[in-house]
Amino acid sequence: MLKRVGFDRQIKREWLDKTVELLINKEDSKDIKNILDGIVKEDIASNDNRRKAISILMHSWINVETDHIAIRSKALKLWETGNSTERLAIHWCMLSLAYPLFFNISEIIGKLINLQDEFSLNMVRRRVYDVWGERSTLDYAINRVVWSMKDWGTIGQNGKVGEYKKIERIVIEDKEVQLLLLEAYFIASQRSNIPCAELEMINALFPFKTDITINDLQSNHRFKINNMGNNLVVSL
Repeated sequence: MLKRVGFDRQIKREWLDKTVELLINKEDSKDIKNILDGIVKEDIASNDNRRKAISILMHSWINVETDHIAIRSKALKLWETGNSTERLAIHWCMLSLAYPLFFNISEIIGKLINLQDEFSLNMVRRRVYDVWGERSTLDYAINRVVWSMKDWGTIGQNGKVGEYKKIERIVIEDKEVQLLLLEAYFIASQRSNIPCAELEMINALFPFKTDITINDLQSNHRFKINNMGNNLVVSL
């Protein structure tokens, strides 16, 4: 049974950044919500819509599941030294863990643009329905997730409404951020292992260009390298 849709409002990058800033400053959860309410109110007048947007921010970074507290701690340490692109990758990790729909759409878009460099909302919608079933709340949420990705600069508009295209991948140089992306992917996908040959292009991490090597993995206690047949595979 897949979890509730959850991610059903377009989320601005600056809102995500502010949420992390407040968390690092150790603001109380209630105070964080109140501060975010004042910020989001500038763009969303409706109380109900604003509440839903803030819920996404809180669930992604503040009220995380117990199993994700350890990876959030790593994310926060990397956040403090990361640049803007690295911080976007860190947001991607936390959103993928918090929202299965966000993760599923990331995988779908990654696969589509690797095949043909462009895609439409209808293509994404059909593939999401295959996994989640067809429901009205889902249709609304798919739009908001894709619009958010476009707003963050991870996909481009392709002329017509509802059509998008691949853009240049964002280079992530910090190896620890690269490994955080991989760790978050393992947890969100629930895969037991990945062929090392796949590491250069994992569909769900499509916006980011990484260069994780076998040495990087072997020198990090989080990952294990094994032989499976004639292939090297990595696992958590």
